[in-house]
Amino acid sequence: MASSTRLLTLQPARFFSAGARDPAAGAWIHSDTLMAALCSTAMETGVLAEVFQDGAPPFLVSSVFIEIGGVRLYPRPLGPPPGPLPEGPENSPERQDFLRAWKSTAWISEGRLEALCEGRRVRYQPAEAPVWCLESERATVDPLPRTFLQAGNRVDRLGGGADLLKLSLIALPEGARLFFLTRLADESMRPDFDELVTLLGQAGLGGRRSSGKGQFELAWSRPAPGFLEVEGERGQAFPEERSEGPSRRGSGRWVLLSLYLPSRAEVERGVIEGAAAETLWRVGWIHSNGGPQACRKRPVRMLKEGTLLSGLPGDISGEVRNVAPPSFTRHPVWRDGRAFLVHCPGAAAPAAKEEP
Repeated sequence: MASSTRLLTLQPARFFSAGARDPAAGAWIHSDTLMAALCSTAMETGVLAEVFQDGAPPFLVSSVFIEIGGVRLYPRPLGPPPGPLPEGPENSPERQDFLRAWKSTAWISEGRLEALCEGRRVRYQPAEAPVWCLESERATVDPLPRTFLQAGNRVDRLGGGADLLKLSLIALPEGARLFFLTRLADESMRPDFDELVTLLGQAGLGGRRSSGKGQFELAWSRPAPGFLEVEGERGQAFPEERSEGPSRRGSGRWVLLSLYLPSRAEVERGVIEGAAAETLWRVGWIHSNGGPQACRKRPVRMLKEGTLLSGLPGDISGEVRNVAPPSFTRHPVWRDGRAFLVHCPGAAAPAAKEEP
């Protein structure tokens, strides 16, 4: 059965704890954290527990993004800004100011992203930083999220001691909500998936859940806008749908709405060569009842949301990797690095691969 892309809107009950994360970051909660939270909730409640056994359930999730005043905001596609740069020398102040404004832009609105995905001619203006949106949306997306500090305790997992620290919490503007996308391999999974998300909302998502942070209600679950749907070459194919044969680079341009951990085979095929990308290290601690204390996950480096890639959708899949250290043998610890892609021909192209 063809996959189905859906949009889920979350109504936060209280604050979300985001550690030291910048409130202007494009992603609110990364996709691997969301998938791990869904897996944990499934194991605790039994809802869809069977699909998580091998770490790669038959659905994909994007990272969690923010909606302000009814305007959904997505991460800015990396790479050069769309449209021509100001005229003049490459190192001219006008060009440098233009590029600095583009790099300081964290989000683009759904209307702007749709224009890029439909291949329409759009041009970035520096005055639109830090949110690139339609003029009619500008008053709606202000104010933006802000951080505030709260006193808390930090526990030394190795030594057992504790000390005081300042926790960074992100406050949503009045009326703001969160959302993410999912691509279900089988539409019949939808009721169970919605139930799983509802149960996750009761437990909470992110840090400091024991004090009530990160709780939410599932406000909406509906089909995603058409430009985000799987349609022909659009969207992400599941592994079983992957086309065989050599990669035909340049056949499509894609923007990541999730973190992406390319497999060794994908790297060898050259799917990340010439990409417009940023990376980040993903680490963390293992929480398992009865398991050893202070057991840290193996770190992996992943491509961030907004990364631009070229190729066929089946060439860019990513992998689910067991990040348990050798000392942890109770069960696998999965980190989901499968790519949630959107076809985006209007975004500035990554650098072309040089042929030998």
